[in-house]
Formats: sequence, structure tokens, C-alpha cells
Amino acid sequence: MSTNKVCIVGAGLVGSMIASYLAQRGISSDIYEKRTDIRKDFLSGNRTIAMSISYRGVKGLNGIGLSDFVTDHTIPKHSRMVHCDNGKIISQKYGSKAEHTINTIDRKFLNQTLLNKAEQSGLVSSFFQHQCESLNPDSGEISFVDLTSLDTVTKKYNWIIGADGLFSQVRNLLEGHKILKTEYIDVHYGYRELLIPADHNNRYQLEGDFVHVWPRDKYIMVGLPSNNGKFTCNLFLPSDGELSLASIQTEEQVLELFNKKFPLLKPLMPTLTYDYFNNAASNINAIKCSNWNHKDKVLLIGDAAHAIVPYFAMGMNTCFEDCTIFDNLMDKYDNDLSKVFTVYGQYRKPDTDAISDLSYKNFSEISKSPDKNYHLKWKLDRTIWDMYPEKWMPCYPMVAFSDIPLSIAVTRTEAQNDILMQAIETGQFDQISNDESFKQIVHAYFDPILNTIEPIFA
Repeated sequence: MSTNKVCIVGAGLVGSMIASYLAQRGISSDIYEKRTDIRKDFLSGNRTIAMSISYRGVKGLNGIGLSDFVTDHTIPKHSRMVHCDNGKIISQKYGSKAEHTINTIDRKFLNQTLLNKAEQSGLVSSFFQHQCESLNPDSGEISFVDLTSLDTVTKKYNWIIGADGLFSQVRNLLEGHKILKTEYIDVHYGYRELLIPADHNNRYQLEGDFVHVWPRDKYIMVGLPSNNGKFTCNLFLPSDGELSLASIQTEEQVLELFNKKFPLLKPLMPTLTYDYFNNAASNINAIKCSNWNHKDKVLLIGDAAHAIVPYFAMGMNTCFEDCTIFDNLMDKYDNDLSKVFTVYGQYRKPDTDAISDLSYKNFSEISKSPDKNYHLKWKLDRTIWDMYPEKWMPCYPMVAFSDIPLSIAVTRTEAQNDILMQAIETGQFDQISNDESFKQIVHAYFDPILNTIEPIFA
């Protein structure tokens, strides 16, 4: 049976969002998902429950009429709190404005909301427990196995979007047809999800408007405030080697790790060993594709095209921006889906490659966050931003609080970092303050440099 609808494989965050963007333009779509309907039956598996959403992700929600969602259903965080191994605590503010926050969001509830939004358009039909089995990328014929009846469903579509995540079957099938090549990046790290519960008064045991980070060289714990006074934590560990996901097999080894690396955190986690062994370990993987489309028929989007490591908390935000970029191209090419399919990957890939590389490098950056020079650089970076807002913006705010193309943000960051490190080496900026005498030092040093730099929002 042939249809002029768009076929979307994957009913996760990206598949349901892109369906809404299409529906706003009067374009119908069928969504196929191999799992059960998340609104009726939810198995968390290895999926993180608490996620971080920032400007690029919020913009994606705003574009489909969910502008109130973040305000009503998230927990804003304006800074990260670094817990050093000597017991010292350092606060590092993300931005300079009240709206410069990253926001904790419940993945399940967000996915449910996006699916409901798509279906409420009346132009989106969802088919769950349908596993993609085969694909003819030239004809648009695609087959699914109905996992409830074991029947095979075959349809022909003019356009197919693979939004089925890191382990995309659509990508695998395209790869089997020699249409694209995938670079699989194994970072040799994984994580376990742990919990810091609320206290006996149902309040946070740590300050609730911060992201909490415990950097320990090869081991990093990150805590995000969740609902009901809880913190959802991810413990990042090497995949193998001494004290790794592979080597830690007993409760005694878990306790040894926390006694050694996180002694002040351990008393806050009464279910530590239970959580460690009952929440499955998740390996961290990333991919890059050589191209994202086959002619004007098949397109990859989101993690299916460019899954990145989680060290910059930008995976979901980058995927949501994929949808807004797709929508912008629909404007540019007068709703010509075929044209957008052919140009989208060329247009978007440089930015996703840039954030992928930046996210990978950020693990070592987080590890340095307790260091004196790192904290000094963080503060000086933001002082310059405050004094030269048209010429300078730190890396994190560029990525998290603006829509500057990600490739440009990374290029600017590299140039700014060189300038910062040279400035710090002079010793003139060891005592950063807001008084006029210090600002004069900043002006004397940076005016000649920044006069040669183009405005960042040009």
C-alpha cells in the first residue's frame, strides 16, 4: 500500500517532536516504534530519568507550542557546585542572567508530552511494538514486524525519517545497502545511575538549584536535582581496568570506591550498593555518519545520525535543535521535503561534529574543575564577557544559552581559550574582582586584542 505520509521510525523524543513540526505544516506522518507505548507501559531499562534541557532544547519545544513546559515542569539550575577531593566546595556560575539556567526534566514525562502533542494534531498515527525489518531506500518500501501478532506490515512512503536513536535500525539498513558509513566511537567509559534520596522532611540533602559534580580524575559523579527532594546521580567509571565497571563485582568493592573517592557523599546514599547492582550499567558510545540521507527518500536525524557522549549535557538539546533546523530549512525551501532531505545533512553535520568533539573533551575539563587555574580561567572568562558582551562569550553559555551555530561556538572557544591562558600566565589576573582598578587592568590588556575580533553575534 502506498501513502504520501512521512514514515518516522522511532517514537522517542526526536521522532515525536519532528512529527509535530511536520503536522504544523499540514504534513501527515506515521510513527513506528519497536517498544511499547511509553504512556501506558514504561520500562526504564538503561535510560536516564533526569535530563538537562537548555536554550537550544527549549527553543525546540517553543517551536511546537510547548513554551510553558519548561517553566511548569523543570527544575532550574544556575551554577554547578564542584566538590573537591579535599572537601573544598567551589561554585561555578553558568551564565550572567537569571534566565541562564539549565533545567532538570523528567525524560518519561517529556516523551509522553511530545507524543500527545503530535497525536493531538490529528495528522499523526502511532504504531507501537513494530520493529523495522527491511528497507528499500530507492522505492521507499519499508517493512515492520508487529511484535504482538508477528505479522509483517509493509508500506511504501515517499519520505522516511530514521529517528530511532544510537542503535538505529534505519541506519544499519542503509549501511547494509552501502549508502553510508558509520564511525563507532567507544570511549571506554560507562555509568551507573545512583540516588541521593530526600531527607526525612522530603527536602534536598544538597542545595537543589545546583548541578553537583564530584571530579576525581578517572571517576566523576554528577548529581541532578529531581522531583520530591531527590538527586539522580550518574557515576562515570572506566569500562575496564582497576576500579572499573568490569572489576567492581561486590558490595565491598563499591564501598571501597566510595570510601576512597567519595567519602563525604557516601553517608547521603543509604541505598548505594542496592542501586549500584540493580541499575544496569550503561556503556557510553558515540557515532558519526559519513552522510545522513539517501537521495530525497531517507533521512537520519537525532542520535541516529550523531549520538554524542553526555559530558556536556547537550545530547537531547542538540537533537531538539536538529528539529528546529529542519523546520528552518522547510521555510527556506518552501515546504519541499525532498529538497530538505537532500541538503539537511550537509547543513547540519558540521555543527553536530563540533559538539561531539567538544563533549568528548569536556570530560577532562570537568576533571580539572577543582584546579586553581581552571577556576581562575572560569571567573576571568565571565568577567571579560560582562565587560565585552558583543565580542566575547564563554564556551558553556555559547553552547547552552544561545543559538550560535555550534561549529562557530567551538571555533570561538578555541581562540578565546588561547587568549585566556596567555593572560593568566602574565599573573595580572590572579585576584579577580569587580572594582574599577581591576577593570582598568582588564581594559588595558584586552582592548588591543578584542579590537581585532569580530562581534560574536555578527
